[in-house]
Formats: sequence, structure tokens, C-alpha cells
Amino acid sequence: MGRVWLTDMGVRLPAIVQLDGLDISLKATPPAEWLPSNVSFREWDIRSDVPEDLVGQYDIVHVRLLIFPGGYLQWDEVDMSSLRTATAQPGGKTEGLKSLIELSSGQDPRLPPTWLHLAETAVKAGLRDVQTVKQDAPGYLAFSMHECNLVIHKLVARATGKETSKGASWDFTRWTIVGRKGSS
Repeated sequence: MGRVWLTDMGVRLPAIVQLDGLDISLKATPPAEWLPSNVSFREWDIRSDVPEDLVGQYDIVHVRLLIFPGGYLQWDEVDMSSLRTATAQPGGKTEGLKSLIELSSGQDPRLPPTWLHLAETAVKAGLRDVQTVKQDAPGYLAFSMHECNLVIHKLVARATGKETSKGASWDFTRWTIVGRKGSS
């Protein structure tokens, strides 16, 4: 999903704004020829050390270690507790999608998502001017996110293909937290 956001921002922002995408694998990245001129992608496993040339280089990042004093951290998460089905047409079939949600859901009620407190955690970590945005995706974007999520369940997704092709999808709320790192 980050690739979609990055390429979308690449065409919206001036060409002088450089946007770099870092991911453990670039297999799902569009060919370089299709990317906006100000967008590039690079392989990096977040579990390894931050490459030296990336430290302190960015104004807005998704990983705190790369941010310089006064820079911003943006963290997006999906609220899986809000997972539901949506249809483009009233009465659209969603039985297969509901079955997939049931199979994918945590079975232990003691495992609620704890990241819902990201804003509090960000403040405790020293970020300032922390803001939270909670939003549902518009239908066209929810459909794209749904298609990306179904890769995880490739075999089961085939069973929901008819529903999806008729405008049914998973739908959930996204939370975005933005905070500014204080001066050193």
C-alpha cells in the first residue's frame, strides 16, 4: 500500500520533492519507467541496521530512526477491529468475504490491537504536535487495498472472486498519527 501512496504523492508534488520507498522486497514495485521522476524504491529490511546514507535525511518518514530533529514521523495503521464488508451495490453478496474475515480473525479475545494508543506512545517517546486522523477509505481506494490484502489468502480469494468482481470488498478504518521530533 505504501507504494500506491508514494507514487500518488510523486505526481502531486513538485519534481524537486524526492520520494524514496524502502521495502524488504521490490517484487511488487512498478517498473522504474512507470514511476514519477521524483520517486525511487530501494530494498531494505527494517530489522537490519539503517543504511548510513539514510540516517537523518528525511523530513517525513515512516521509521523513527531516520528522522532528524524537528522532522516528522507519520505512522499509518489499519484498525483490524473495524474490519467489515462493503458493497458497491445494495444487496451485493459478501458471504465468501465474511467467511474469510472469520478465518482471518484472531480467535483469542485477549489479543486486541494495542497500537490504537499510538498517539499516547508517540508523546511518551518525545514527539510534539501529535495529531491523529481516523478515516475510512473511499470506495475506489478500499477496493485497491482489498485486492492487496487478498494476496495473503490467494487460494481463498479465488472463492470470493465473483463477489469482488461485482463490487464487494473488505472495508476498515485507517488511523494516521503524525508527530514532530523534538530538538536534540
